Amino acid sequence: MKRDVQRAVFLDRDGTINVDRGYVYRIDQFKFIPGAVEAMRRLTENQIAIYIVTNQAGIGLGLYTEEDFWGLTRHMLGTLAQNGVREAGQRLGIRTYLVETGHGAEHKNQVRADFVAPDLKTAVDHLLRV
Repeated sequence: MKRDVQRAVFLDRDGTINVDRGYVYRIDQFKFIPGAVEAMRRLTENQIAIYIVTNQAGIGLGLYTEEDFWGLTRHMLGTLAQNGVREAGQRLGIRTYLVETGHGAEHKNQVRADFVAPDLKTAVDHLLRV
């Protein structure tokens, strides 16, 4: 019996998709990292589901509200949709990538990733070749 397998990527938001300026919660603070939208569009074109994950410590610290976070999230998802992007790795046996944008370069010697790439575009290029 053939099993359908959905391919997926889990992307951290700050530093992978957008420039990490520390506690980004306003639209005027949000800037996509060059190549990130194109990379995500390519994932969509290859029927690879995209899950965006993010740790928003600023909410817990009281720097901004959950409503602020969702306002920015709606903006980000709207921009991605306009550009053709539809809406714990090792333990699960998932191939993992560390991108060096954001804080990735600082932490690359402290984590175990299958592949290290300078940015999301390069990681997606590699992912689509393997």
